[in-house]
Amino acid sequence: MLKSMRVLLSVIVVCVSLVSLVWAACPDGDLDNNCKVDFGDVTFLVERWLDGAGSSADIVGGDGVNFGDFAIVAKNWRQEGGTTGSVRVTISPPDVIFDGAQWTVDGGERRDSGETVSGLSVGLHTVEFIDVPGWITPSNEVVEIIAGETEAVSVTYLREVGSLMVDIIPGEAVAAGAQWRVDEGAWRNSGVTVGDVYVGGHIVEFKEIDGWISATDRSVIVSEGQLTAISAEYSQPLVISEFLASNHSPNPPDPDKGELVDENGDSSDWIEIYNPTDIAIDLSGWYLTDNDSNLTEWKFPAGVNADRSRPRLEGA
Repeated sequence: MLKSMRVLLSVIVVCVSLVSLVWAACPDGDLDNNCKVDFGDVTFLVERWLDGAGSSADIVGGDGVNFGDFAIVAKNWRQEGGTTGSVRVTISPPDVIFDGAQWTVDGGERRDSGETVSGLSVGLHTVEFIDVPGWITPSNEVVEIIAGETEAVSVTYLREVGSLMVDIIPGEAVAAGAQWRVDEGAWRNSGVTVGDVYVGGHIVEFKEIDGWISATDRSVIVSEGQLTAISAEYSQPLVISEFLASNHSPNPPDPDKGELVDENGDSSDWIEIYNPTDIAIDLSGWYLTDNDSNLTEWKFPAGVNADRSRPRLEGA
């Protein structure tokens, strides 16, 4: 009985003659997904004849495969779906979109993220992505366009990155807590290398510590795959607050008259070095000079300190 029914269905379909139409999407009755109703769909239907509800050949009604489904195939016999489809591309992250990321299909007009291009012929097409400075461009995508459908493509640009290292001097400032950071990030110790720093310009800042003048903020450029290394110097805020270039004080001097002699009783010229901080500053290795061409004319001996918030007088 079932065999006779299958033969009858085949005969009826062969006898059906309808005017061919072009649909914007695949027609109902296209069971084998070739976007047209033909003998392939008849075969598909016959092989599943009298299957229960939910069968892939149960086109309408949800009541199993029966004459209602066959009627749809017969009604749309030889009808074909459209010969074009669409593609929609989504780009991320938002930062790269802001920087100008776009896409094209088959070398055509540039498109923004989220746009849909319609009217593409069925078959393979190439989606390309526009280069954006500082970002790694995704590879081209080859998409297969199916009639009446929209192919969705999602891509992610990645940041180009390099690394950054900052060396702080002198060691005494480092020991006192001098640190650096990039773009207001976490504070870093001297000599630490930070990886995955975005390619481009950045600001390096330096931490303020008692007794030291912080290094000046620096602008740096990071290149892809490269280490950018800089050095920065902290200094201590000593001030020459007074000086006497011609001292004629007698020995012994009269302090009430501002007279002053050195430890040898000589009326040497003198300068007053003032340390405005709360930390004693070691002057060992520092120099005094009155000659621009000889900046190391007189060296402070080891163990000489500028005490906290007190002036120090030095004979000249």
